[in-house]
Formats: sequence, structure tokens, C-alpha cells
Amino acid sequence: MTNKESIRGVGAQPLSRFCAYWRCLASSQRNLVWLLTILSFFEAIAPQLAIAQSITPASDGTGTLVAPNANQPNQLDIQGGTSSGSNLFHSFQQFNLNSGEIANFM
Repeated sequence: MTNKESIRGVGAQPLSRFCAYWRCLASSQRNLVWLLTILSFFEAIAPQLAIAQSITPASDGTGTLVAPNANQPNQLDIQGGTSSGSNLFHSFQQFNLNSGEIANFM
């Protein structure tokens, strides 16, 4: 057995079939394959990249505003609300904080 034969071994045939298939694809088809590969990669890591707002103000007229803090990405600033005497009321449709998140009432 020559060195060339031992290097090719058993697994060389599927690889050469793939290379032949890849070469017969048109350039636009190859680009589509690469695009789908990249998109599937981003889909796999998307949950870690997505920044969802975990506090949603209710639309009931209290005037509660929730905004991410520009200087601290883990902090949500809560403003507005409705005053009644010396009390300030806020209303939320959803109020969930993940570990490490801060709700800052201003």
C-alpha cells in the first residue's frame, strides 16, 4: 500500500462525492447554502442575543414608562405613573426580572 492509498483510506469516497456535488452547484446555489448555514447558526444563538423587555407597562392611563438604561444594560428605568396625594402609582401588564436585572423607580 502506498502512502497515497493509506491517506485516502475508507472515508475518502464520501468526501470526494461531496466535493463533486459542491462543484456542480451553481454559484447562487452555493451562496444560498452558505446563507442558510449562517442563519441556522444565528438561530441557535439568538435566544442569548435577544434582549427582551421583562417589564411591560399597562395601557390603563397611569402613564408608566419603562426604558432600558443607556449606561447599565441590566437596568430598566421606570418613570411616570399617577400621583394621588403623596403616593405614586404604576401599573404593569408584565413585571418579570431575571437574575441580575434591576428595576429602578425614578
